Amino acid sequence: MYHNCEKYIYSILPQVPLDLIHTAIPLIKERDLKFKHILPINALIPQKSEEFLKREGYGQLLQKGRIERRMITRTNVGIVLTEKQALVMFPQIKGTIDMNFIFCNVISMDNGLFHEWCHDFFKEIWHNANIYDPYKLKKV
Repeated sequence: MYHNCEKYIYSILPQVPLDLIHTAIPLIKERDLKFKHILPINALIPQKSEEFLKREGYGQLLQKGRIERRMITRTNVGIVLTEKQALVMFPQIKGTIDMNFIFCNVISMDNGLFHEWCHDFFKEIWHNANIYDPYKLKKV
């Protein structure tokens, strides 16, 4: 999904998967991408990622505005989108997002309707999200 993007990656996820970090950060640097992500309070982040993020210049990407982040109380829907693709993850019966099953679509498949819905949903959550507080995350 990320290899075809040229402008941005936006995400709302219940946790930060290590493979997302290892894939997205180098692309953001190489392609001058914009990365906006929204995490819920108490989101799980891999402790292993700290050294990688330092080495990759994550702090500088934040300062330059190439990475922006916000927080919400909780989320029942996960979204990842680029300018060409979108995917959405819904909750299981217990209410936690099932990151193993996704609906994914390319803009050309439905004239962009699915992508537009995901983009509008992301913008609405972004607009109402709070300031990012890294101390509210859970390192695992």
